[in-house]
Amino acid sequence: MSLVPFRFVHAANLRLDEPLAGVGLGLTGATRQVAEEATLIAWDRIVDIAIEARAAFLLLTGNTFDEETRSLRARVALQRGLEKLDRSGVEVFIVPGKTDPIEAWDHDISLPENVTILCDERDEPVLVRREGRTIASVRVVATPQSDEADWGPNGPATFSDVSAPFHVGLVPSGTPILWSGSDPEPISRPDISRAAATLVKAAMAAGMDYIALGAGERRTHRYAGGQAHDPGVVQSLTRHISGPCGVSIVDVLPSGQVSIAPSTVAPVRWENIGLDVEPDESWDDLVERMSLALLEREPDSDDKMWIVRWKLRGNSEVLDSLSDPKNCRDLWQLIEAEVAEHHSLLRIHQLSREPLWDHLISASEETLGHTFLEILDEQSNQLLSRVQQELIQSAGEDRSAAHILSEVVETTANERVVSQARKIGMKWLV
Repeated sequence: MSLVPFRFVHAANLRLDEPLAGVGLGLTGATRQVAEEATLIAWDRIVDIAIEARAAFLLLTGNTFDEETRSLRARVALQRGLEKLDRSGVEVFIVPGKTDPIEAWDHDISLPENVTILCDERDEPVLVRREGRTIASVRVVATPQSDEADWGPNGPATFSDVSAPFHVGLVPSGTPILWSGSDPEPISRPDISRAAATLVKAAMAAGMDYIALGAGERRTHRYAGGQAHDPGVVQSLTRHISGPCGVSIVDVLPSGQVSIAPSTVAPVRWENIGLDVEPDESWDDLVERMSLALLEREPDSDDKMWIVRWKLRGNSEVLDSLSDPKNCRDLWQLIEAEVAEHHSLLRIHQLSREPLWDHLISASEETLGHTFLEILDEQSNQLLSRVQQELIQSAGEDRSAAHILSEVVETTANERVVSQARKIGMKWLV
């Protein structure tokens, strides 16, 4: 079957009208407005990108909004954006995630004709047509609710029973799989089915060209005949995801090859900058070095505001003086005076004081701190998996406790756990 080149946009974890966490109290004026409207601004940009790029369709792979928040602004913004896409002839395929279950889509939202919601792998694939020709099929591969209950004696249903030149599979946020290179693996926990990983493997084997992931961590896993891709979050809500955030614009070429390009849509960007402070460093020296470090980071054209988290390491009088909030405010003002003419951005500055990690790592092998960091660097993944399993098992037959622990484990990034382990452990070992 001949392949007509086309383009689509892939977005995940919009979390419409959800607040930014950890930006500090007392925001006023423009900084407060940008912080409060960040996710809504990002959504408007996604709509414009899809239209300007003449995308055949837009994929939303889970956590479009948070049903528990029940934000009216989120629903109004979502509906307006979908209607704008409808008027421009852009189809939208949505698979619900953990925060926006299918029940939440069934009320309070009037979906235009261009929108298709696909709930799970039992839904029939949808054919996308352009100028009278089929260009692709879209279907769900696996979801957080996937299990073996509906499988036949030979296992899951086949994914190769639809005729289309290009096949797109959806795997929304919260789906319990881990990736080891190009291999999807089940999360090893007694309360989680292995069905999702089995379904993803079956889709790959059947020739799924593009598997649209929604976990919220930008990455691409290539396999024979295709690739699984996660565009990351649309707008980072916490400091744990730094740098530019946005969507992916996917071009399907006549050869069948796929080209994926990131497109920034987040108006608010978190930036982590670390500096070692020398014992004899002066106040003026610190201001100059921090200003230069900030100027080395190039803002994206879509950035409206940066939240800069400074991680200062060392032992010095000037660093000790920053325990006084007034001195911190003076420091931020001096830095702003240095960089204002170069970066016309709104900025919020935050301070975090850390141990001298490099000194600890290069210490003697007999040092407890050195050994602790070595263990974290080399065995963190295995240790995290073991701790997660032990946490779930500790609940025993208390299903309520097991459910709560499962939620905590699933919503806490591994990188965050390792970072906290370093900080807490080294407070005792430095």
